[in-house]
Amino acid sequence: NKTRKASVYVQKILVQQDTLGRGSASTGIAWVKNNEIHIEKDVVAPSDFVRRRFNASNLVIGHNRLPSRGGVNLENSHPFLSCNKEIALIHNGTEKTDFARPLLEKLGHTIVGTTDSEILCHLIEELSKNRPINEAFDAVCNASAWSTIMILTKDNNVYCDGGSKVVIEDAEGIYIASEIESFLPLFKDKEKTVYETDGPVAIVAGKLVFYSKYEKTRKKIKEDKGWFTWSGKRKKERNSITYGEPTFEDEDESDVRDAEPYWKKHPEYVD
Repeated sequence: NKTRKASVYVQKILVQQDTLGRGSASTGIAWVKNNEIHIEKDVVAPSDFVRRRFNASNLVIGHNRLPSRGGVNLENSHPFLSCNKEIALIHNGTEKTDFARPLLEKLGHTIVGTTDSEILCHLIEELSKNRPINEAFDAVCNASAWSTIMILTKDNNVYCDGGSKVVIEDAEGIYIASEIESFLPLFKDKEKTVYETDGPVAIVAGKLVFYSKYEKTRKKIKEDKGWFTWSGKRKKERNSITYGEPTFEDEDESDVRDAEPYWKKHPEYVD
């Protein structure tokens, strides 16, 4: 968000997600300031967390937890921070990562909680030792089940993949969430463009990028399914929420994900 109200927007979006049943076990946000990743999280619902104010930057990621693995405590709350303090991660879904924990600990990683999400953070960190962070992120997402993973990097970029995502871009900034209802009522009366995609999306150097993980240039790909603009008019109803009629272009039903998991190609990381 260009106006440095990013933490306020994210907190309000998390409250809206809580009303949709997306989780209230814990809440947290992460941002980069003075070349360091800062994390604030607590075992409270978004409705309590939203009352707090943070001196955050204009790029913030946030998470409210609906537990699937691991107890409800601060150690298992999102976001998670990598050991090298260069990656903050939030995750929605369930992954079979138990095999990776002893391997990562053997390689020197300190894992404090019991969630699958924290393991994903350290897997990305480990893979980033011999490739760019965005490629390490792609590799882990390519091996994952159909869950959503988002990372914030120390150089103030965001990468998100897995599951269905909605992206809003307006004059003030760029916003990513798992469903369009998360943005209401914050954006329903604003001039904006809305994208809905199952593919990877990033905010790099403050710019919105839709990219294919198989294109080194990370360029925007027109074939990404579900481009539409949202007028905010009360034309169509979905899940009791009214929103503008979408008009789709260049629909592509093909799945861009690799058929063979990354771990099968690189057994050195499986043990």
